[in-house]
Amino acid sequence: MGPQEGWHPILVCQEYKVGHWVMLAQYGEPYAMIHIVRRGGEVGYRVDSWAQKPADAETIGYFTNLRAAARAGHQHFLASHTKLRPGHSITGQRMSAEN
Repeated sequence: MGPQEGWHPILVCQEYKVGHWVMLAQYGEPYAMIHIVRRGGEVGYRVDSWAQKPADAETIGYFTNLRAAARAGHQHFLASHTKLRPGHSITGQRMSAEN
């Protein structure tokens, strides 16, 4: 098995308090935040880009599971280093919210 097989962006999530995660890059720099949100009887996850001031953060999206939220946060991070459009994978295909 290669070093990337089985890897998922959820592995870079650090829960700093219940229901709140920060996504950390290779050398510990934060790049996204994930929070549990409730709307009526529904529970989901909101992903924001990381910013020193919360008012400067960009909402990446809302998701029904943590794995999809982590994937979206990571894809947004990758897109910030390339010419990828947010919401698209490196292959150029639209991301599925179910991953």
